[in-house]
Amino acid sequence: MSFVSCVSLTVILLFFSTQLEAVDGHGSWVCYLRNGTAGGINYTRCDSTDSCSNSNKLEPLGFLGAFIAIIGFGSNFLPVKKLDTGNGIFFQWILCIGIWLVGLVVGMIYQPRLYLPALLGGLLWTAGNALVVPIIKAVGLTMGLTVWGVTNMLSGWASGRFILQQGVQCNPLNYSGVVTVVISVVMLAFVKSEGKAVGKKLNAISKEESESGERAALLNGDRSSLEGSLQDRVLRQGHKKASSIQSSSDEHLSFGRSSDVPAEETTSDEDDSWIDHFGVWPRRILGFAMALLAGVLFGFQFLPVEFMKLCTDQYHSCEDLEYVFSHFTGILVVSTAIFIVYSIYTCNKPKPVYPKLILPGLCSGIIWGIAMVGWFVANKYLSLGVSFPIVTAGPGFISSAYGIFIFKEIKGWPSRILYFIAFIVSMGGLVMVGVSHCTHCGGHKNATDTELLWT
Repeated sequence: MSFVSCVSLTVILLFFSTQLEAVDGHGSWVCYLRNGTAGGINYTRCDSTDSCSNSNKLEPLGFLGAFIAIIGFGSNFLPVKKLDTGNGIFFQWILCIGIWLVGLVVGMIYQPRLYLPALLGGLLWTAGNALVVPIIKAVGLTMGLTVWGVTNMLSGWASGRFILQQGVQCNPLNYSGVVTVVISVVMLAFVKSEGKAVGKKLNAISKEESESGERAALLNGDRSSLEGSLQDRVLRQGHKKASSIQSSSDEHLSFGRSSDVPAEETTSDEDDSWIDHFGVWPRRILGFAMALLAGVLFGFQFLPVEFMKLCTDQYHSCEDLEYVFSHFTGILVVSTAIFIVYSIYTCNKPKPVYPKLILPGLCSGIIWGIAMVGWFVANKYLSLGVSFPIVTAGPGFISSAYGIFIFKEIKGWPSRILYFIAFIVSMGGLVMVGVSHCTHCGGHKNATDTELLWT
């Protein structure tokens, strides 16, 4: 239902956006002006490699923004870790209100303007979020997280390098770093949290030990707060064949079932999902396809803003933070629409709604919003081809570090050794990606992929 709402709003938004296209057809729809016409695009107008020049040493600001994003995305669900978030719809709405408050503050600093194409970026992110829950139901946590995480990274990186034609100073270093980071992400997906096995042992876990906010993590598509007791239960959503699947790949999550009632007896209409009506293999194929789609949606969320920065008119600025308010407004509008549709669907009886979730949910959204602002800064000074591998790989290691050192959820030397190996591999890849931005190799300055593929 949530994804259908997102798709509908996408069609509506694209329809109104295309009405702003120039009559002569020569303008770009993202470069709309106040008089309803559209201007052209200049791919070199906002070149991030300017931050590498001797007179404009701003590259460290990009890495600072990436660091803030990594810490924020790896920590934003800590306020709701011990809280039940129900089916996630109410929590998503509260989370997005907190996100929008951050956007409002940034917008007040930069004299807020509502850029219509930037709303599309927020909508893409929310549409990807709407797919996360059915993905985990269909293919499990490990497979879903790995597929959409890697696809997210590669989509964002490729959109910067090949669609926006954003160059780096050393292509071989950049490519090698991206491949290394992808390997580290796959390795991290196999770091096991305590109690992650499936089978009869999961039936004995009580509600108090297991309900601590897994739906919050599902809304972000991140590994944070999916660690520990959040991963310790299997989703049994009324699909009769699910009990016969005992492989480790079926690390599905449950949604607030009472421990006093056997899982087989707790099936209800509100817990039943459309994905459960498919057979095992059709469900897996569909889940894999949705994971790919979610990764692409997450990876393309910055494209509307990046294209607006290339507009040749004076109305569209090269300052990324001027578009934060519009991007966050798109997130709030879509999440509000989803909550309204859900309320209508439940005859104005949305369940569950937890008052204790409001303040922690707002705090979680504020932390997420600050992290996204840091990502916008990283995009400005580093380009998507550099910022995406760094920002998308880092949060998983932060949240896993919480599981090892604070919550003691990741135990056993095999998992810890794998974590540290993956961390070292990731750091090597991130260093290569970061250095590739301003370090020359091959003697070609500011070469883009369309000019020189491997120099």
